[in-house]
Amino acid sequence: MKVKLDSINRWLTLIANLGVLAGVIFLVIELRQNNVIAKAETRSEMSRISVENTRMYQDPFAIALFSKVNRGEELTLEERGWLLLAYESEFKAWQNIYYQYRVGLFDEPELEAYRGTWRNRFRGCRPLVLRSYSSTRSQLEPKYREEMDSILEQSNCD
Repeated sequence: MKVKLDSINRWLTLIANLGVLAGVIFLVIELRQNNVIAKAETRSEMSRISVENTRMYQDPFAIALFSKVNRGEELTLEERGWLLLAYESEFKAWQNIYYQYRVGLFDEPELEAYRGTWRNRFRGCRPLVLRSYSSTRSQLEPKYREEMDSILEQSNCD
């Protein structure tokens, strides 16, 4: 009888261990699915923000303002203020993109596309962009700030 109980006990232990193993496998699969969902939600949110930014720059006021900047015309206090806030918002939104990259939700090629945008923003050493970055810099996450400082340094702005 004791031998039969030991045999039953071993079988129950084996079944319990297989149940634990199946649970761990299920958990790994679930975590991978959650990672895919997190990436999809992140990309969706970043697309939404990008569309909002595009709309902001398609506003007639913004179009006229950027035309004025491109022609080198003097800006009013209101126009300078609007541009400074727009640039500060961009730096903070880009910080989120960089964070998503650091936690693995964006790949290197995706980040490189954004880096191109960041380089373009610093190109020409536009005073309002530099002033905006300077005033926002201390509020930015250190690793992102290092990335932006490196891009700024490559722009040869003094």
